[in-house]
Amino acid sequence: MKAEFLVLGLLIKHDMHGYQLKMEVDELLGHLGSVSFGSIYPALRDLERRNAISKVPTKRIVSTDAIPEATIAGPTRAHQNTGAVMAAAATSLTGMRALRRSTLRRTTSIPVGGAIEPATPSGRRRKTYRITATGREIFQQMFADPEASQGHGFVVRLAFAGAVTASERNTLLEKRKEHLLEMQTQLESSPSPDADPHSNLVIGYELARIQGELDFLNNIVALDRSNELSMATISTGHPPSGPNERNGVSPFSSEGKR
Repeated sequence: MKAEFLVLGLLIKHDMHGYQLKMEVDELLGHLGSVSFGSIYPALRDLERRNAISKVPTKRIVSTDAIPEATIAGPTRAHQNTGAVMAAAATSLTGMRALRRSTLRRTTSIPVGGAIEPATPSGRRRKTYRITATGREIFQQMFADPEASQGHGFVVRLAFAGAVTASERNTLLEKRKEHLLEMQTQLESSPSPDADPHSNLVIGYELARIQGELDFLNNIVALDRSNELSMATISTGHPPSGPNERNGVSPFSSEGKR
């Protein structure tokens, strides 16, 4: 699974910095695997170079706990604290640098028009990224990859299916069903009376798993279609036909995700 696809899919949800993206990717993939920081950050640089993402403008502020207590305490205590701080810092150049670093560690970066974003422990501002229109186009192209119906790629695309159109979702699901039916046909011709009984058990297990996934996909397609028909009813005034179409909720709609 390409890190670029994961990054774009997550940024469609909301703006994030590299560390957030790494945590979100790990949560998304779960037992399927993980993507290292060594893959996330090169992917961010490559996507930014291709104008698929952009940095969110930020401004830097200093939180109140970064201001020496002398500036917010009463006069007597303020003078005492100021003297102590300056005396400690004046002992060496190293002390002055340490004082500056302790202040920088408490600075905060705020994305313009966004939420407060803390600085890293080293005092550097985290770079927050946002997907662009070009990035959305690239994401749609990667979503429609011919190999998307196989392996972990399909599972990840299923997680991002709410970010594409109903038609694109349906294409993904139908391709997956075709892939499963091909596997089913091959396995059904595999059992042999002369084969090891345990080998036939494995084949039976795989056939049951495939049939279970096919039933799941058929249900998902029906629910997604029924929701599409319900939305069409609102605009056309024509009610959908059939009880399933009338009551179904798409798993990709906001209502279906509750």
